[in-house]
Amino acid sequence: MTHLALVPPANPTPTGRATHPPSTRRSAGHQVQTYDASGTNPFRNAPLAAVRDGFHRPHGTRAGAARTRWSECPNTDHYRLNLDTGQLIKAYCKRLTCPSCIVPRAIGVGQAIALAEPSHMVTVTQLGNEWTTIHAGMRKFTARLRRLGTDAQFAYHVEPFANGLNSHAHLWWRGAAPDADTVSKATRAAGIGWHHMVSPAPDPTEHYRVPSHEYGLKLVLDDRPEDPSELWPGAQTYLAMNGNRLVHTTRGFWLDAAGSPCTLARAQSDARGHRRGQWVSVAA
Repeated sequence: MTHLALVPPANPTPTGRATHPPSTRRSAGHQVQTYDASGTNPFRNAPLAAVRDGFHRPHGTRAGAARTRWSECPNTDHYRLNLDTGQLIKAYCKRLTCPSCIVPRAIGVGQAIALAEPSHMVTVTQLGNEWTTIHAGMRKFTARLRRLGTDAQFAYHVEPFANGLNSHAHLWWRGAAPDADTVSKATRAAGIGWHHMVSPAPDPTEHYRVPSHEYGLKLVLDDRPEDPSELWPGAQTYLAMNGNRLVHTTRGFWLDAAGSPCTLARAQSDARGHRRGQWVSVAA
């Protein structure tokens, strides 16, 4: 089966706002703070290492994410031709249910998150296993944050615990540093797990030649087989737990290259940079 490689953009850094300056936010050793105010929380008496290992793969050890190729889309029968460069690529259906198209779409989400330059990662726990329950809890959590005076913006992904018994969410947080007491109050009000973690946002990865924050997309990007003919179990679980979406955000999270609020599509375009040439569809 033919594989396609991500082609670096002709102008990887859009004019105006610098896309991804070297990070100064990450402290030595990537220190993580954990909080637990519940007398019944199952993590309360667990060693910190055990708590982390339950839902937090260390950054920088994700060999699977470094693969920059994916299969051609099986659902299209035409190609895209660049009239200026002569580059010819197979067109994509862009459906999340497609085992090929979900990969570049997930990469694009990670690149757009990195363009927003989140300052912290917040992990909240015990969200449930069904999207309706997860969504209700996260809505209550966000609403309580707002009532407590927090105006930070964030994007989040939901993942299952390693034992499959519950879920947690990784929040890419942009704005004033998260206050532990405020986050605790919001989790209690939302009825989700009281144990949470706050750490500086890791530096974006360079796996896909454009800086990317795809840590929360591990089930899609890390766990994929080489030549899938259908969605693999990790991707199916991820979509089920995330309401058939790759990411959820507060209303003002996405930023364009100039730092202004925008749509996800605009953020993805600016993150990739301006591509040279005019593209047209051609028959097989």
